Amino acid sequence: MQYPVALQLHNLISAPSSPEPNAIVPESTAKVIKITNCRVLRDGKIVDKDAIWIQDGKIIDPHKFFWYQKRLPDEVLDAEGLLVSPGFIEAQINGAFGVDFSVPSDQETYERDLTKVSRGLLKYGTTSYCPTIVSSSAAVYHKVLPLLKPRPGSSDSGASILGAHVEGPFINEARVGAHERKVLQASANNGYHDFKSVYGLEGATPEEQRKLRDMDLHSVKIITCAPELDGVMESIPDLVKAGITVSVGHSMANTSEAEKAVLQGATFITHLFNAMPQFHHRDPGVIGLLGSRLDLPRPYYGLICDGIHVHPNSVKIAYDSHPEGVILVTDAMSAMGLSPGNYRLGNMNVSKESDRVVVEGTNVLAGSNALIGPTIWSTSIVHSDVYEEHDVYDDCEHYEGSEHSLRIISLSVSDTDDDGDVYDQALSGDTTGDDEDFTSFKPTSSPVLTDVNNDGDLCCPSSSVITLDACMRNFIQFTSCSLVEALEAVTLHPAVLLGIQERKGVIKPGADADLVFLSDDLYVKRVFVAGEEVDLGLIHV
Repeated sequence: MQYPVALQLHNLISAPSSPEPNAIVPESTAKVIKITNCRVLRDGKIVDKDAIWIQDGKIIDPHKFFWYQKRLPDEVLDAEGLLVSPGFIEAQINGAFGVDFSVPSDQETYERDLTKVSRGLLKYGTTSYCPTIVSSSAAVYHKVLPLLKPRPGSSDSGASILGAHVEGPFINEARVGAHERKVLQASANNGYHDFKSVYGLEGATPEEQRKLRDMDLHSVKIITCAPELDGVMESIPDLVKAGITVSVGHSMANTSEAEKAVLQGATFITHLFNAMPQFHHRDPGVIGLLGSRLDLPRPYYGLICDGIHVHPNSVKIAYDSHPEGVILVTDAMSAMGLSPGNYRLGNMNVSKESDRVVVEGTNVLAGSNALIGPTIWSTSIVHSDVYEEHDVYDDCEHYEGSEHSLRIISLSVSDTDDDGDVYDQALSGDTTGDDEDFTSFKPTSSPVLTDVNNDGDLCCPSSSVITLDACMRNFIQFTSCSLVEALEAVTLHPAVLLGIQERKGVIKPGADADLVFLSDDLYVKRVFVAGEEVDLGLIHV
């Protein structure tokens, strides 16, 4: 609808300082929405009593719209003083609402489940994300990746998919975490071609090639890899040239190797502190990248702020060291978003509690792929003590009964011969205990390790069940950071990491109108995706 210039007296906005009378401004007949009475995160600060104008799914410049097109908004929405942030961006999520992205199914089922997750994430403010695939066989990648190519979000289809985060299989077996050992790639001696063989066209069957022919690695947005593996370091520049964000993770890299990876083009650290050696003052390894010298670019780093994967004090140390680099991630598993109750996840019966998933009938934490084979580690087992039945020593408590003792003397212990004997990999490699009847032990402030299937394989928690908005609230509590810093850790920072900061993670003209409305205590109240408001009450997962 056209309005006369006289309606300027409505004082919608101030005139531009130097209008261009001959400027050609493309006109659109699409509906224009003006959101008023809101506090808005713009350019690193919270602007009070601000307004946001939306047209065609984008943020628009109100000056150009009003002065050149001489129009008023078609709809005015009162935000009632809520804080409006760019939509949250999730860089690492393995699944949610009963869906595991790494488990193939027929195309119709997989796409339906993908939409289920995409819609469900909106309830927690996530409007864009990278579905994450743990280490898998090439056949799984060839089947799943074509279904994870980037796609825009909408109120119907849910959050935007930015492309897949492939976490492995080019990772170090010594830091395998919850990944399946038999699918790991020990090297990339053929460089970039080995990556293409695993993820893309090369090595695919003719039928898979037909599905992949226009993709190559187009569906892959982030690759987590261990740069110390043969051929991986040399492949990083080619991966970056292909538009892929390279992340260092599940790695035993020393400081020199980690810094070389950054110089080669790596810009991210996958879930800092997890699946990497602990900080050592003589060689801080991957963690040491947070303190790299000034002439070396410091990478972004992911943090799981659930209070389980990383101690709050460690979160604060990371934030204090490199506040501009933090990116909050959930690394969530398929139980995220499910109501408390009993479920079947993978090969386990599990119970979902308020903030965690445990093996049914136990206090043992579970993950989406909890069985991790012989090698296990924990974040706080550091003391050289003997653990006997019901005795507590320093950080660890031995429980559920055992006739044998277990002496833990480092972070990485392993049943290297698959015979029930636990070895200390990190230090001497000597036998530290006969583990035949050993059931489990529990560090008082760290994840639980257990033989959940009574087959000699110890397990540790892999993924979380926390949501991204809860991560943000925890981050503020753990670090006392500013509101802007917390919001940028789930908006601007991941957008810059992924090279999409002109359209995501910001509120400025030309950006996608993905918006999250937050209460004073930072709970999600309203969500817009591509300029469309989402009826959160209709999302049932």
